[in-house]
Amino acid sequence: MKLTLSYFARFDWNRIITGAGPFLLLVFYSILATLPDLRLAVAELTGVTGMLVILLAVFLYLGEKQAPDWPMWLILIIALLIRLPFLMRPPELSDDIYRYLWDGLQLLSGHNPYALAPAEIPAATDSLATIKNAINHPQLVTIYGPAAQLFFALASLLGGTIVGFKAALILVDLSCCYLLCRLLCRFQIPLWKSVLYAWHPMPVLEIAGSGHIEGVGLFLLLAALLSLAGTSAPAKAAKRANSFWIAGLFSSCSVLIKLFPIVFLPGILLLPTHRKWSGGITFITAFLLTSIAMTVPFYPEISNGLQTLHTYGTTWEFSSFSFRSLRHLLGSSQIARLCVGILFLFSAGRLYFLLYRSLKTCPDQARPQAILKTFYAISLLFLFLTPTLHPWYGLSLVLLLPFAASPCGLVLSWSLFLSYQVLISYSLLGQWQENDCIPLLIWMGPLIALGLQWIYARRKKMNPASSH
Repeated sequence: MKLTLSYFARFDWNRIITGAGPFLLLVFYSILATLPDLRLAVAELTGVTGMLVILLAVFLYLGEKQAPDWPMWLILIIALLIRLPFLMRPPELSDDIYRYLWDGLQLLSGHNPYALAPAEIPAATDSLATIKNAINHPQLVTIYGPAAQLFFALASLLGGTIVGFKAALILVDLSCCYLLCRLLCRFQIPLWKSVLYAWHPMPVLEIAGSGHIEGVGLFLLLAALLSLAGTSAPAKAAKRANSFWIAGLFSSCSVLIKLFPIVFLPGILLLPTHRKWSGGITFITAFLLTSIAMTVPFYPEISNGLQTLHTYGTTWEFSSFSFRSLRHLLGSSQIARLCVGILFLFSAGRLYFLLYRSLKTCPDQARPQAILKTFYAISLLFLFLTPTLHPWYGLSLVLLLPFAASPCGLVLSWSLFLSYQVLISYSLLGQWQENDCIPLLIWMGPLIALGLQWIYARRKKMNPASSH
């Protein structure tokens, strides 16, 4: 029988994907979870994660035509099921969690984590010695903020083990998925779009697998946004006058987990439509007071952490095509860093200026999505310009996919995994040897997707009838 396009058109693909999609997703994650050593299976990892991102892209494409009827409980249960297999696995793709656990145990023992580098502290037990030996750059004092230190201590209470620590991170990440669902409903965005984060391989591998702290910062960022989401209505504003205090507190904690969310503060201040000036002053006051209250207990030793941050900002680099190209062109690493830094700040400022101008005529119900699309653009910009580009740096971008997904962002959320190629030689030979082609490949896919999207949009604009 001759197959034609009309034959396949008879199928209800939306219903098929809605029913079979989650099952197919679980099959791919089962394959990923059974790989023996992810450091030596980078090809398989990038292949399977690529299929998962393609599946999510299919969900997005078909969902725009007919929304899947996945309820919140199903989205969250599948999010849990795909994370659980990685709980018992060792953190193969990154060793950052050993630093987290060390800092947390130091704080629980009454020692300031910023006081001394791990190499300067004798391990009191065999378990502490094992953790210490696995820490990357043990000669440097911790770089993580005060809010991160408090979470490290809380997570270390769960047995003081990697499994207990990862369990705490998975719990926070699932809470992040729940807050994301609530925020989508509050902003009148289809609930099913939460799967673009909840079922994405990046939070599964980087939080459940490697145990990165970024998930806690994302949870606090969503909590800040959700606390302000109800201040748009005048009736609710009077009843929730403390929303700005709560948002300032959560925002401060998010920044003191990892510094990157600080670039979102102008957008958070633009979110409410009422009580702008008084609410903004309240928000900033709460932000500053919380930051001071969390920093003071670690003073003055916290300055050692700032020195490590300076070392990171001026010397570290990894997998960044833009930075490498500029360094080669200019012949100076420091000038190249200055250039990408200025370009990022200028571009982010320009995006906020355009946002502020557009919000003057933007309907209240469209305001949140306009702000979150700006967050998405800034996250993309950061990933293209940062001198150090680890895969887990893309978690902020993935969190914003439900609000502003684009082909460029989806492809980049996968292509970042290509940088794990460096782990093959490192795990076998102990040599950290980067392939100069990998940064180019990480850029190439997203830029091709961006170009195709631009061509499609241009053709659609020139010939609207062709899109029907």
